[in-house]
Amino acid sequence: MARGSMVGWIISLVLVTLLFISIFPTFSQDIETSRKLLENFPPQVRNMFGLSIGSFFTFLGFYAYTFTYVGLAGAVQAMNLGLTMLNREVSAKTTEFLLTKPVSRTRIFRCKLFAALTVVAITNIALIGATLLMAVLFGAWGFDVHVFGLLCGAFFLVQMMFLSIGILVSQIAKIKSVISTSLGVTFGFFVIGLLQALAQDDTLRYFTPFKFFDHMKIVTDHAYQSQFVWLSLAVIIIPIAVSYAIYTRRDIRSAM
Repeated sequence: MARGSMVGWIISLVLVTLLFISIFPTFSQDIETSRKLLENFPPQVRNMFGLSIGSFFTFLGFYAYTFTYVGLAGAVQAMNLGLTMLNREVSAKTTEFLLTKPVSRTRIFRCKLFAALTVVAITNIALIGATLLMAVLFGAWGFDVHVFGLLCGAFFLVQMMFLSIGILVSQIAKIKSVISTSLGVTFGFFVIGLLQALAQDDTLRYFTPFKFFDHMKIVTDHAYQSQFVWLSLAVIIIPIAVSYAIYTRRDIRSAM
């Protein structure tokens, strides 16, 4: 991902986060009216959009609600990053030139992965900073720091999963359009998440990274569900390991 694109994505995610959180006082200052408004929606619709009336009017509850949308944008960013991490030289037809340098494929893979992880880390730090700033401005500073950390950790893990998936897809398929592939994969998983929320079928949670971490449950339970933590780690580690094996062994000419 080019530097300008990287900065653009980070700024966009920060602005989306600020936009959503800026709406919080509208609901928190007139809780009864807002509660009646939300109660008019069917439970299935509230589940689809991550609305929990019990916690929605707290800062962390509202922050968790924004993850439905900010999480989707963050997933697209991470997927883009994964798709381009190893494919930039292939697209520019400079792969052979890169590999003539006295640098092993292992080192190339490691350095590119480190660069991608740095972008994800910077994105998360920027979002955390923006959220804390809004909490101070709205006088909502007295929230549970542990729960806030869990919510931020969930966002980071979701981004890492889509980064890993993007890296793997770039190694097993020829990518004609990065943005189309990225949107197709992320929205596919997002739709599965919507169907899961609509049907309340926990089995479907295992088929979409968006539902590994139920943000409303994190707010109420103050914890992750352990099986999904292990599953998310597997979704992160296994595709990266497979991608590394493919990248270090494949005939580069066949990928061009």
